[in-house]
Amino acid sequence: QCPCHGTMRGYVGDQYKTSRVVFYPGAQYEGYWKSSHMCAQLTDIIPLFNAIHPNAVAVFLFDQSSNHKAYPEDALLAQNMNLCAIEVKDSDSGQGKFRDSSFYVRKQYDYAEQQKNKKYKKYFIGLRGILQQRSMYRNEAERYSLKRSCNNVATADSRCCAIHIMERQPDFANQKSALEEIVEGSGHKFELYPKYHCECNWIERYWEAAKKEARRECDYSFQSLNRKINSFLDIVCPPE
Repeated sequence: QCPCHGTMRGYVGDQYKTSRVVFYPGAQYEGYWKSSHMCAQLTDIIPLFNAIHPNAVAVFLFDQSSNHKAYPEDALLAQNMNLCAIEVKDSDSGQGKFRDSSFYVRKQYDYAEQQKNKKYKKYFIGLRGILQQRSMYRNEAERYSLKRSCNNVATADSRCCAIHIMERQPDFANQKSALEEIVEGSGHKFELYPKYHCECNWIERYWEAAKKEARRECDYSFQSLNRKINSFLDIVCPPE
């Protein structure tokens, strides 16, 4: 929703776009709304906003949901990393799929020759290897004695485990959420509503007004709701 248009609609090039997605959740329908759906919708919306509001900068506001704060699949997250090196295949997802970092310009992957057929296997070098490359160990003994995780709360000078040391590195500490990267990468601004203050969240007010309209006009059947849902959402926007 935008303050002046409500649901945005228009052409981006020769394609007609809308900022609204009607989604049918459930295992027997379209599954469940995930961060990947949110990223895809946002990626679609930004060019539409740019077409409707040329040269304007938007402030995209999101509430504090897990989908809105989820990280990209290749995010630099120490808690997702193994301590030791592991083999990584291109078809793998999750472990070992981390973006390159310009900080300290160090490689996070290495290749080892497989003698049997002279092919090369790709290895993620792990927390231990990255800390070694960045000269983060005080001595050789610490390199091999440091555990992956201590399960304690980190302090400003934490050297209790590899994860806490790595999390304080600038490139890891400054890792942004997937939505924030999309928004700021497009030249716009990203903000989260305050936690636990739904009265500050404009979308709650819009949703409240739409549900009030639905209760007044709907016969409480799914077929009727499905047929009228867009009119319920349109009648209360653009917002006052």
